[in-house]
Order: sequence, then C-alpha cells, then structure tokens
Amino acid sequence: MLDSGLTGSHHISLKIRAGECLARVRAASETIQKMIRKLRDIPIFRRAALVASAVLILAALINGGTAAQEKDPDQRGRLIERTLHETGKNYYDPDRIEPQRMLSGALDEMQLSVPEMLVDDAKASKLNVTVGLASRQIGAKPMASLGDLSRTLREVLSFTLAHYRSDDDTPPEEVEYAAADGMLKSLDPHSGFLPPKVLKEFKIGTKGNFGGLGIVISIKDGMLTVIAPIEGTPASAAGIMAGDRILQIDDESTINMSLTDAVNKLRGDVGSKVTIAIETQGKPIRKMTLARALINIESVKHAVLAKDGKRIGYIRIKNFQSNTDSDVGKALAAMRKGGAAVDGLILDMRNNPGGLLNIAVDVADRFLGQGVIVTTVGARGRVMDKDEAKGTGVEPDYPVVILVNEGSASAAEIVAGALALNDRAVIAGQRTFGKGSVQTVMDVGEGSAVKLTIAQYKPAGRQSIQVRGIAPDIALIPATVDADEVNIVEDKPRTEKDLEHALAGEAASEGPLAEPKFRVQYMAPKRDEKWLEEKSKREYSREPDISGDFEVEFARDLLAKAAGASAAEMLKKSGPVIKAAQESQRKAMADALTKIGIDWKISPTNGKPTLKTAHRLLKDGKAVPSARAGDKVRLEVSATNAGGGAASQLIAVAESETVYLDGIEFPLGKLRPGETKGFSAQVEIPESEPSAERTLRLKLMDAAGALPSVAEISLQIEELPHPAFSFEMRLPSAAKGRPMPKNAAIPVTVDITNTGKGASGDETIVTLSNECGERLFIEKGRSKIGVLPPGAKRRAGFSFHMVDGKQEKEGCALKLSIADFKHLNVLSKKFELMTESGSTRPQTGRIYGPPTIETAPLARSTSAAWTTVSGKVKDSDPVRDIFVYVKNRKVAYVPNAEESNTMEFSVRVPLEEGPNNIMIGARDVQDLTARRILAVERRKATPPAGKK
Repeated sequence: MLDSGLTGSHHISLKIRAGECLARVRAASETIQKMIRKLRDIPIFRRAALVASAVLILAALINGGTAAQEKDPDQRGRLIERTLHETGKNYYDPDRIEPQRMLSGALDEMQLSVPEMLVDDAKASKLNVTVGLASRQIGAKPMASLGDLSRTLREVLSFTLAHYRSDDDTPPEEVEYAAADGMLKSLDPHSGFLPPKVLKEFKIGTKGNFGGLGIVISIKDGMLTVIAPIEGTPASAAGIMAGDRILQIDDESTINMSLTDAVNKLRGDVGSKVTIAIETQGKPIRKMTLARALINIESVKHAVLAKDGKRIGYIRIKNFQSNTDSDVGKALAAMRKGGAAVDGLILDMRNNPGGLLNIAVDVADRFLGQGVIVTTVGARGRVMDKDEAKGTGVEPDYPVVILVNEGSASAAEIVAGALALNDRAVIAGQRTFGKGSVQTVMDVGEGSAVKLTIAQYKPAGRQSIQVRGIAPDIALIPATVDADEVNIVEDKPRTEKDLEHALAGEAASEGPLAEPKFRVQYMAPKRDEKWLEEKSKREYSREPDISGDFEVEFARDLLAKAAGASAAEMLKKSGPVIKAAQESQRKAMADALTKIGIDWKISPTNGKPTLKTAHRLLKDGKAVPSARAGDKVRLEVSATNAGGGAASQLIAVAESETVYLDGIEFPLGKLRPGETKGFSAQVEIPESEPSAERTLRLKLMDAAGALPSVAEISLQIEELPHPAFSFEMRLPSAAKGRPMPKNAAIPVTVDITNTGKGASGDETIVTLSNECGERLFIEKGRSKIGVLPPGAKRRAGFSFHMVDGKQEKEGCALKLSIADFKHLNVLSKKFELMTESGSTRPQTGRIYGPPTIETAPLARSTSAAWTTVSGKVKDSDPVRDIFVYVKNRKVAYVPNAEESNTMEFSVRVPLEEGPNNIMIGARDVQDLTARRILAVERRKATPPAGKK
C-alpha cells in the first residue's frame, strides 16, 4: 500500500526515490522509440547520426535530464519570460503583482494539464515537484520579484517536459500556455494568456468581419449542424437552412470533427471556394461549391415601433466591434428615411458583454453634445485618458431609454453610464455586471498574446462601476409562475464581484445610479430549453426579435409619453406609465398564482405570525427518505402559523451552494393563525450526481419583509450504478498484413461490453474520429448503441478510406471514443495507423478496458478540515498511476513504481466549507482512464457550549 497522506499544506509523502531512475529510463526509451520509427523515412547516410543522438539522449535523461536541458536551455519558457515582462511593465495595479500567488496559479493550471504532475509547496523555501516517478526539489521561496518567478517556473517547466508523457492531447507548448495563463488569471479574472487559436478567434470577434459562408454552426447530436444562416450571405443564397447537417467539407468528413476545426475549414480568403455536402431532413444529400464572401458579424439591429401616433426607434447593440458605430449610424439614417421623424429611441444593450472601448466612446458621442464620456484611470489613480463629447454630428434632442441587465458589461456600461450621468438617457432593466476594468492585448511572439488589465474607467468621469455595476433608474424584474416552477423573488445574478480575484471598486454605494428609483415586476415566459432554442434561431435574422418583450414595450410606452430629451424630466413624468405597468403586472401575477392554488392578496395582519416549517421529499406522490440521481422529485415545504396574526404573501426561498437547489421558491400566500399550508416544487437531480448529502437553507419572507424563521434541510442523494466499458476493435487488413488500400473502404468493427454495475444511458454513442487530417476520410464514424445493460455486448460498425495522392505524414491515427452522457463517462483510445503493413499501434484484436476503482465508505458530511479517501485500483493491464482532485485542484498523485495490476491508495484530502466533490482518477499503461466521484459536505464547526 502506498500511503500518500497529506500533512501541513497539502504535503504528500511519496518515498519512491528508487523509481526515479526507472522513470528516466522509460522517458528515454519513449524518446528513442519515436526516433527509431522515423528511420525508415530518413536516408541511410543520416541514420548513423540519428542513432548517435539517441545514445546521447539516453545518457542525458538517465542522468537527470541535465544534458538535454543544457543543450538548449531557452527552448521552453520564453513565453513565460515575455509574459512576465509585459505584466511588470503594463499591469494596472502593481500591488496585485504577487509572485508567490502567480506561481501558485501557474502550478495549478500546469497540474490540470499534466495528469502525472504534482507540486507540494508546503516547505518554506522549496517546491517538491513530482512528474510520474521522478521528483525534484526546486527553490521557490521567498519570491521577491518577477525574475525569481520566471527562473522558478522555467525550471519547473523544464523538469516537467523532460519527464511527462506528451501526447497529441497535451503537447509541450500547451503546458507552457497553461502556466502563463494560470499566472495571469491569479491577477484578475479578465487577464489571461491567448494561445494562437484563441488569439485568432479573438481578433475575428473584435474585427467584425471575415471570409466565410455566413452560417452559425454547432455540434448537435454529434453532427455538425446549422443553427442559422445569416441573411444576405452565400449560405442563405444557396438555401441552407437551420437544422441542416454538414456531412463533408471539401475532401474531409465532418463526422466527429471538432467545432473549431470545422469553423477554420469553412473560413478562408474572400473569393476562394469550398465544397460542402448538406443533408436536409427528408431530402437527398446535396453537394455544393460556394465562394466565400466577406461576412460581417452584425452587432446592430433596428426597427421602428408605433405608439400613440409617435415613431419610436429601436436599436439593439449586441457587442462593440470595429463596425458597430458605423452600423448604428446606418440604423439611425434608415429610421429617418424619407424625412420621417424619430420621437424617441430605445437603445437595447441587454446581454451586451462589451468589446472595443473606442467604439463605445464613438457610439456615446452620437448622443452627447458636451460632457465627459469616460475617464480612464491607471495605477495609483493616475488619469491616463479622458474622452469628451466632440459636439459634432449629434443626434437631435429626442428622449432615450437604455435597456440593460446583468449581462450588460464593460463597453455597454460605459455607454449607459455616460448617457445617464450626462442626463441624456433613462436606464431601465436590471443592475449591470460591474466590469469597470480595461484590457489590452500585447503580442508575446509565437502567434500568442497576453490580455492584461491596464486601467479602470469611470463613465462620465464621475462614477466607478467596478464590482457594483449600474443600477437602473427603473428596475424591471422578471417573474415566472408555473405549476412546476415559481420565480417571483428577484434573483441575485452572478456578477463581477462573484468572480475569483475580482478587482476592488470604490467603496461608496451612494450617488447616481446606485439604487433604482422605481421598481416594476412583470410576468415573463418560462425560459425552458424549447424557448431558448427558438430564440437562438431568431437571433441571426436581420429583424430584431422583440415580439412580446415586456421591457421593450415598457420603454416604448415611456417614450411615447415623454417630452424633451432630459432624463430627469422623463423620470418626473414617468409616474403614470410606471403605475399602470405595476398594477397590470401585479394582477397578472396574482391571477397566475391563483391558478396554482396560491392566494397572493394582502390582508391586515392583526398581530404577529409565528411560523414553524416542515418538509418532505416526494416521488410519485409518496414520501421518500432520499432521491436517486436522475430522479424528478418534489420537495414539499409547509408552514404552520402558531402566532396571533396572519401572514400575507408568505414565501420560502432556498439558498444552497448546490446549483439545482439554489433559488427554489415555495409560495404559500396567505396564512392565518392556526393554519398550515404547503407547496411542492419540482427538483430534477442530475443523472451524474454522486451519492451525497446536499443542504439548503430556507429563508421566509412575507409582505412585511424577511421573517426570523430559518430552517436547514438536508437531502440524501444516491448515485446511479455506473456502467463501465471495454471494447475490442478489429480491422480486416490488420490480420492480412497487407498495405491499406487507397480510396477503398476499410471496415472497422468494435464490440463494446458493459463491465459495470449499471446500465448506460439511452444517448450512449461510439465514435471513430479522424486524427489524420486530409490523408483519411471517415465514411461512417458514429454509432448510437443506447442503453447497454450490465454484462451486455453490442457491435458497432464503421468505415474509412485512405485518400490517394495526399502527402504521407507521421502520426496518422484514429481515435475511438465511447461516451455515456447520462453518467458523464467517456472512454477514449488512439490507434496509430501503420498503412504499409495494414496494422495499428497498439494492436487491435484484443480487449481494452480502463481500471476499476473501489473506495472505502466515506462520511457524506463532516465538520473536519480533512478526510481520508482510500481504496484499491485493479486492471487487466498494469496500473500506471492515481490522481486526486478537489474542486478542480490537484491534491494527490500516486505513481505505481511496481507496475502491478493492483494498487492500493490512501490519501488525506483537504475540505473547504460547503460541498466538496472529490475526483479520483486512475490510468493504466494503455492510457485508459477511470474516474470516481465522491462527495463530502463540510459543515461549519459548532462552537462548544458557552463559546461563540
């Protein structure tokens, strides 16, 4: 048994020094095997030199890897060095540049990307870095400068890359990207590292146009599916419709192609051509060749609304990109076409995440004749820039209402704040996100960049919105009433202040836009999956989707009654519109609640209510002690009034760190003395939920406000028996030992067996993915096997062909995956194709399966700061290692020095207050991974009697 007991600050005692030499030999062996595989493609006169190099590498790696590192010490770590250089020179708040915290952030991200890596930083001046069987102590503390951080990280990176098993999923550069990103994310939530692929998409998003076909695509049911064609593009002209499936792009099948790869293949130079195969339900497959055109990502939509004889303009701004201001200008001109007047304007920036600061300034400038738009404030409060209205090309003096919500951030908050604080617009909706920081992107070479926070901004130069956001003048609060779900208490959305490492804002909570002046609660449709799907389809039409939108209709009514452009005057005259909306929506809510049996009228209390609560868990109408993962149960909460006065509009609201329990509402309505009433809300337990104790606190409130009664409820959840998969894959050509034919179908059969204790879900699929690029074309690569009972076997058939005329490449592989979405269980393995011998590496024709993980019983709740997880891992192949994560942080890594087929483990795991999901992973020498999730709730410790 290997005891990796954690002591101190996550220290792991793994006394396996004898295994380090074995690890180095293995690493050297793998390196040399890769080089030897290349010999067949290298001229004879160069082979001797390659063999000599292999011998030197073997000696260097066995002696600790120092020779290989000294050969090119700058090969890795250059991006880290450049990232730190830009950070030290440009970051907004020098006081937040803490090398020790940045090191921890970098190491956390590296450990997530490299399974066999573990770093223990418990000692005062050393890091204990373990990668596989190799370990090293690296000096790390005290860390006084970014130079110290750079040297330490480069040493950790060099050691890690020398000993970890790189593969296509985690190439060496990805480990360095992870380290750089972890450093920057420890500064604030908006700084980060942009690898080449991410940087490319980032530039397209801010530029606003690219060469392509004009379709929005997604992966749906495993197929590349059109979500919507964009009007006026080659795709819409060719008749491509929402729901169509793209089966092929040029000569490559899209079966199991990643979304990123598909997007990159569809985009290209304007005028270049691409051939796609389209499948429309009920029609034959069509092939079409389309010329790519310049696709403008529309960020602006507009319409004209009529009310009481007035023409109210409507402009929606989705985000701020390079063409947004010019598109706003075009929309304004279109609304005044033919000399028609605009009597008011709705500027809709709900769910606008921001974008380019200079474009936001230009948009605000259209509506301001004078005044400050935004002040940019750098380190130590230094004013870096001040953007003021130019006073040219200003829109006429008509009233403006700006719609915002919790999804309105950054540049959208600049525009809203500038217009409101300069008395040019009334703000309606919900409080904004509160992102008051400014980022810039700086190139660091090798196609990568860093995104750094360089300043904070103040709309109108007066008010910091960092963390607190902008409160609307008129709060519009959505409510939903349904037999299964009631949501009539204003939600607390996740905003900037909830993000880890968020920058602090100004402490003041007073002043303009600090709190709403008026509140209107309105009835909104239930936002289920069907509603969201329909809305996403309409999102890409040119006409804005505003039918039945209460907030737009309210803004329209407000503008129809307004006179003049002053926001203050608008608010003075808004009383009748607000009162009418409040009364009509209050009645609509009461009627909806009456339909589900809730009396929501307010009546005199005539005394003080005293409430006692109770609860039951119901399944199929019967009380049950626990729920099972995947169940749809009802949680019933009842209250008894033991006091002398009645309660009106009584409601209980759940607070929980468990997402599916948080915010559940139990409306009880009027509760007279001596009366008991209850309400049951539907709770859907995720099918992947582990056995757990999930807690929630019930807070009671009535028409008079919050009540002192608070109850805690614990729900027992039992996990579903989990399936486990093994498989046997066969290629006929492998048995015959002949080269794989070109342009001829090669069949593949896969027999899948459920070796677990539970049935797989009905959406279980098997896929064969292309890891070869253009050399290989998958003809059939997806098979839905559905429910597979324990012990049952099912066969899936696939086919592919090698494409003639394509350049030979190394690393041509197929990837087989079995995915059970119900249990979040995925098993994947790559097979390298040896096209000349018609075989694969590793070989097919044998059974592959992941390890099994058995764990000892574990308490579901505790007040202790630690728990011990122990158990056994077994496999038909040698077990390679075990790793343990808590809340996405790695806390243990246990390698198997003996390479035995059975491995016991015992790990002390730190616990945070609240729910802790502990993930145990185990790999075998075939790189097949098994996972097991355990859940432990850490409760607050109860102080001894007489102490607080």
